[in-house]
Amino acid sequence: MSQSQLAHGICSQAQLSRIENSNQTPSVHIVKLFSERLNISLNTLLSFNSDYISEQKKNIKKLENCVLMEEYGEIEHILANFNFEDSSLEKINYQKILYFKGLFLNKIQKKYLASIQQLIDALEQTMDTKYKKMGF
Repeated sequence: MSQSQLAHGICSQAQLSRIENSNQTPSVHIVKLFSERLNISLNTLLSFNSDYISEQKKNIKKLENCVLMEEYGEIEHILANFNFEDSSLEKINYQKILYFKGLFLNKIQKKYLASIQQLIDALEQTMDTKYKKMGF
């Protein structure tokens, strides 16, 4: 099913895109309409999303602990299995992943320029988030 087919009569395609990219939180009514259109129960749809986000948060926490414990091999393993193209990844988690990747590139792979670029990307994500909230 295309984005336009899913959105038709429920919301705009642009709004659906913002929802998919975690830039907008849909109302319960809209989520219910999506679940009906997809022929999935509301509970299933909501539990899938919360389970998936919980898994993201667990991986972020693992990365935080690995940095504190200097377990860089485990950081490499978590990052290797991470989908950087995931549109449902919360922006704050994406920022953290970029930060951890930058640390890994610096500490283990000694790729200093790539490390700096990752940290700049994380910082740009932070600036985008703050300025968007301020209306810029």
